[in-house]
Amino acid sequence: MQEIFLATLGISQTFANNALQNQQDGFFIGEGENKRGKHAPYNKTTNTAMDSVRRHIESFLVVDGHYTRKDSNRKYLGADLNIKRMYKLYIVQRKDQIPEKDIVSQAVYRKIFKEEYNFSFHVPKKKTNVQFKHIINTKQEKSKPEKKRKKIKS
Repeated sequence: MQEIFLATLGISQTFANNALQNQQDGFFIGEGENKRGKHAPYNKTTNTAMDSVRRHIESFLVVDGHYTRKDSNRKYLGADLNIKRMYKLYIVQRKDQIPEKDIVSQAVYRKIFKEEYNFSFHVPKKKTNVQFKHIINTKQEKSKPEKKRKKIKS
C-alpha cells in the first residue's frame, strides 16, 4: 500500500520520512526559516560607492533659485553642467582614490542624483539673453563714431 502511495505522489521513501518527521500537531513545519530572497544581490552597489557619489555631487556649488526661493527648495547647478559631464568628472577624480569595483555606472550616478537631490541645472532664459544682447548692441552703436556718408550723384 505504501509503494502505491509513493508512486502516485511521485515521491521517494526518504522524502516521505522527512516530511513525517517535520510534522507537529498535524501541521508540517520546515527546518528553520525560509531563506528565499534574504540574501543581498551579487551586483548590489556598495554603501561606500554610493557615499562616494553623494560626496561628489555635494562638492558642486549650488545656488537657490532667484524667483522661486519661497515656493520651492530646489537648488540649481551651473548652466555649464549636466549629469553626463558630472559623471565624467566623477570618473576622472575618483579613479585614483577608490577601487575600481566601487566606481558606479552612469545609470547609478543618475539614479542617485535624481532620487536623492532636488537639484536642477540653471538654464538662462532666452528672453534674458535677447535683452542682454540688445543692451550690448545699443551701447556699441552709441560708442561707434558716425561716418559721414557721401552722396552719390546719379
